[in-house]
Amino acid sequence: MRRDLFQIIKHNSFFYLVFLPILVVSSIIFPPSSIAVLVIGNFYFLQKDRYEFVIITFILVIALGDNLWPQFEYYGILRIIDLILISFFSLIIVFRYDKGLDKRILIFLPFFLVSLFSSYVFSPAFTSSVARAISYFLLVFSIFTYFRYVFDERGQILYENVVIIISLIFMISLLGIVSPYHDLFFLNNRLRGLLGNPNSMALFSIFSYPIIDTFHYSNSEITEKQIGWIKIIIVGSVILTGSRNGLVSIFIYYLLKNYYTRGVTGKVYSLLAGVIIIIILFNLDVIMQYTPLREYFRAKSLDTASGRTIVWNVAIDQIKENPWLGRGDYFYQIFFQNFKSVHNLIGRYWNSVWNSYLAFLMDTGIIGLIAYFFFLAGLTKITNNIRVVIPFLAVALFSAIFESWMVSSLNAFTSLFLFYFIIVYNENTEKAI
Repeated sequence: MRRDLFQIIKHNSFFYLVFLPILVVSSIIFPPSSIAVLVIGNFYFLQKDRYEFVIITFILVIALGDNLWPQFEYYGILRIIDLILISFFSLIIVFRYDKGLDKRILIFLPFFLVSLFSSYVFSPAFTSSVARAISYFLLVFSIFTYFRYVFDERGQILYENVVIIISLIFMISLLGIVSPYHDLFFLNNRLRGLLGNPNSMALFSIFSYPIIDTFHYSNSEITEKQIGWIKIIIVGSVILTGSRNGLVSIFIYYLLKNYYTRGVTGKVYSLLAGVIIIIILFNLDVIMQYTPLREYFRAKSLDTASGRTIVWNVAIDQIKENPWLGRGDYFYQIFFQNFKSVHNLIGRYWNSVWNSYLAFLMDTGIIGLIAYFFFLAGLTKITNNIRVVIPFLAVALFSAIFESWMVSSLNAFTSLFLFYFIIVYNENTEKAI
């Protein structure tokens, strides 16, 4: 008997309606107790052979870890503990099941070693930098060990539950707009959602959309109609965030997907649409003068990308001082915190570098950035599913121009980004989607 999305939640009511609410409530009422809930819950689900729930919990915890609400402040600690837990489970898989290291972990090693060396030798904050370098390796290790193992063993079940937790995050975010806590979810006409920030919500959207769009189990217990509605909700959320990066990213994904999957007609359509979009972007300042959407697109901030280009110029000057190996993980944040304080700057855009590539150059230099691109190239090649990967990879690379998510491990975006390379992996190139 087929069950839809809500029936799956009902069937797994202990996890969705008991465990997750207890975890969230305990982290707000008495934060230290949430550690016990998290640890006991993880081991309980392992003992019950519900390995997928460990991953679903991790996705929720690491997503809430980006939230700046005071109520969710403790998730900054919880996500570290959860990463350690899932890394421990990954070690069990490597040694108990003699799985060995996934080759995708091995191609990450050059970047990890550069990052670790730079952090150890050059960082002004040794402990924080080394810890961040190690946490990035642990995330890659866990994704391509524990996540990969569970997907190999329980692919459809894991995939369905990933769809559910993503859907719940979006539905709660939108319902929050009409709740008494409206300002927590929607402020200054922009959706902040459960991630507590419009830009973070937009990033979560553009990484969630391809995962949902790639869902292709013909016998899935989630109906095609529900998948369609979830995609509409995600696109609607991007629009409500007011993120220009998010909107353009969705267009890029849609156009490239059509180019690779719709034959000659799709290629012509995508190329024409791409040309039109480029023309619009080059004339956006003029177009904005004659459109009622001027406020929505925050036209006044287009010239500096909401202050980003100002920050980028400062970052480039700093990169010139240590171009090859940078100053270690976390340096770009340390630098701009100090720079903002010394120069008494109040603009929000001084809080970060807002560009993953500049962040890599500040942290690990040219050598580190090359090593990371080597990792990405290896991921793409190993996947053997180029037509699916290129639209997704293009979105990730584009979004990284305006956000520094790629340089950090403890965010939901990097986790979803890496997880995508598991769900589209195909050993036989001829059978690629």
